[in-house]
Formats: sequence, structure tokens, C-alpha cells
Amino acid sequence: MSVELYKKQNILIQLKYIDFVKETVCSYYNQPISVLSIIKKSRNSTNLRNIVIYLLWKYSQLSKSDLKNILKLTVSSIDNAIHSIQNNADYDKDFRKELEIIRDKIVIEGTAESIGVDLSNFFYVNLSNITILKINQSKSIVLKGFREEEIKSIQGNLPKDTIRRDIKGSGINIIEKNT
Repeated sequence: MSVELYKKQNILIQLKYIDFVKETVCSYYNQPISVLSIIKKSRNSTNLRNIVIYLLWKYSQLSKSDLKNILKLTVSSIDNAIHSIQNNADYDKDFRKELEIIRDKIVIEGTAESIGVDLSNFFYVNLSNITILKINQSKSIVLKGFREEEIKSIQGNLPKDTIRRDIKGSGINIIEKNT
């Protein structure tokens, strides 16, 4: 394979990945992908663009220089987008969770697509933040997405010696085939 052909194939893969990240971010926020190319700046479109730039920078092998050339932005625009999203994630717990969900979706679906697996018949659950209620050696309940008062209500209906364990940031996902 010639060096030029390799470079062209690599650029096509990068462009496909960028489109995939854009589609995933817009899909998560229920926005059309066209919102990313709106020239008039709105808070929503700017935030979505910043998220896309941040995810591409953080989870791809694209450098800021690559992003500058591909997205036709300045390096300072890319730096501002990355800084903005990092600050939001540092101070907004809900936003940080949204980024984790989007990242997991990109990683799981991107990996599945690269090996030819169609995920339309599957769903996945992100188990990064869960609570486990261990009733005894053979019985446990895993809770995902419950508020503290709901967990306490459930725990109140279990034996008094039930052990509670909160697990944060495990990075574990379950992929389950729809039946």
C-alpha cells in the first residue's frame, strides 16, 4: 500500500469518526445535526459544538492541529471549547454524567461498528454509578439511577443486616440483546 493511499484512508476514517461523534452528541440532546453548522451563535449550538470538539480531542487520536484543519477552526477556538467543557464537567455533576454517557455510547457503538456488529437489537446499561444491596451470600440487588430516598425505601423493606455498597466510576457497562 502506498503512503498516499494510507493517508487518504486514514483521513476518511477520521472524517467518519468525527461524523459519528457529531451524530451521537446531537442524538443524545435530541437536536438535528444541522444545529452544529448554524452560523448564528446560540447557547445551545455553541455548547453542542464544544462538546463535540472536547470529545474528539479527549477520546480520539486527533491533535488540536488536526482538529483545526478538519473543523476549520482556530487553535484558540478549540482551546476555548475544551476549557469550557472541562470547567462545566468539573463543577456540574449532572453534566459530567451526561459526558460519561455520551462517551460510553461512542466507545461501545464505535467499537461495535468497527468489528461489524449491529447494535440495533441491543441496549446497554452504564454501571459507572450504582448501589448494591447485598442481602446474603447468594442474593444482591443492583440499583442504577435511583435517588437516595428511593434507595432507603427499598433498603427499609429488606432484612436489617443488608449491606449497602455505593460504587462510583467503575466504567462497567452491560450490553444486553433485546428479546
